[in-house]
Amino acid sequence: MTESTIFARIFPKSIKIFERYHYQAEIGYTQHMEEKADGDEKTQGRLEIIIPYDGEKYFTTQAAADIQRQSAKIARNEEVNVRIGYLSFAKYKGTGLESNPELQITGDIAPVDLQRHEHQLPNLINLSGNPNSCRIRYTYQPKSPDNIPVKFKVAIADENVFEAPATVWDLLDGRPLTEAEHQRIDERVKGLVQQERLSTDLIFDLQATLKLPDGIGVENDETPPKISRVSIQWPVAVSHNHINLRLMDKDQSKIRIVYNPEQRVIEWRDIPFVSPKKKSLSTGLYFYKTPKMRLTIDQPGELYQMPALEGKLELEILRAFSGLQVKYFSATGQNIDTEQVPVESKTQITVNFNLSLSDSFDHKTLTPYQQLHFEGVVLDEMRIADIENILEHYGFMARALKLNGRSGSLKRYLVVGCQKQTMEQSWIWLLVEGKSSQTMRQKRMPGDHVYSSYMETGQLTIHMRGQLHGDMLSLSNLMSDVQNRLKEQFHYLSIVD
Repeated sequence: MTESTIFARIFPKSIKIFERYHYQAEIGYTQHMEEKADGDEKTQGRLEIIIPYDGEKYFTTQAAADIQRQSAKIARNEEVNVRIGYLSFAKYKGTGLESNPELQITGDIAPVDLQRHEHQLPNLINLSGNPNSCRIRYTYQPKSPDNIPVKFKVAIADENVFEAPATVWDLLDGRPLTEAEHQRIDERVKGLVQQERLSTDLIFDLQATLKLPDGIGVENDETPPKISRVSIQWPVAVSHNHINLRLMDKDQSKIRIVYNPEQRVIEWRDIPFVSPKKKSLSTGLYFYKTPKMRLTIDQPGELYQMPALEGKLELEILRAFSGLQVKYFSATGQNIDTEQVPVESKTQITVNFNLSLSDSFDHKTLTPYQQLHFEGVVLDEMRIADIENILEHYGFMARALKLNGRSGSLKRYLVVGCQKQTMEQSWIWLLVEGKSSQTMRQKRMPGDHVYSSYMETGQLTIHMRGQLHGDMLSLSNLMSDVQNRLKEQFHYLSIVD
């Protein structure tokens, strides 16, 4: 059968690029992630053109008249291709689009044709009020990223953990601090002396990270990626009163979380990533992170019986991860504005994960707390140097900052120790408070003379909290060793633990 090509002023409502990448992750203290390269969940892409037969804006009466006028000159049994425009492609090679026989790309350009019979094009009579539309779809196989772009960290946490301790550490580098920076430190210091709440809650901290190359990642991204959905297998139905999710950001936003009885999962949606201010100089990539998501479970008894939990993380990026770019031109070759024919790109990254609960419990972050009290010890720079030396003896880097006293006789210092371990950093935080006073000492001399002298004395209190990783016994031993060295150094008179 012969074919003829005619032209019509038809415009797509939209052109959509959709890509999907699938990964499988084993999550515990360490993480292993790999691409799923088989079955329905293998990497795939789709280019879709949507044309409503609306009679007004897209498939107009003028377009129907164009087709009717030109078709009158063509034999009835001849196949008619109605050319409505062209697609210009960039960064498409290696996807399979270049060899797709339906696209017929030549010189990075492919025609967009409708078949009169196959696509059931309406005529002038049945165009008005027509609810139908035409959907043209091309599938392709985007190249898998050289490096897995997503990381999902899940850890069992302690509610007394200090968030982002490195941000405070960076403020203790010896430079003058602003008033706002002093306030940030004061907020952290309050947490050192707060009473711990005895709780049976189980707390998970979850955070996703994306590493995106140029063109996909953008500085100060106005349309950053987001978590579209997180779902976690749950052994029993759970009330919203017994489960809570908050973002550990400035606002401590509470997130709606629900139990899905059909799938037997808990799930939540729509968590945006924080846009990077600039790309990494070492990798050339843009690092996006979600705020830490803190999941708190009241009465978690059933979870302690389970060795692992299964879940799914679904991410959405409003760009094609492959870098594929498409532009639309009219049938006459005119460049069409994207407001008239928008090109919408979307990438979905799915991670099916298996969370090892036993491994996570073994490497839970612990926050042991101790309070020490020394009578007769005057707080000064030498005592702070003593504390720093003790921390360094146990492998910590130490930094200190003098804080504003609450009264004239009260001195306060913050001392922070940081120890880099294999996977994590461990911290010891010490709030050192000293109150000085004068005491009089009298000595009786020959001839009934009394010699009086005044000397400075004081009271020293240390609030010490660790933020440590590892087994409980070794961490308790470390805190006890630090405590004993402090006692030896300060020749204590009384101690309150």
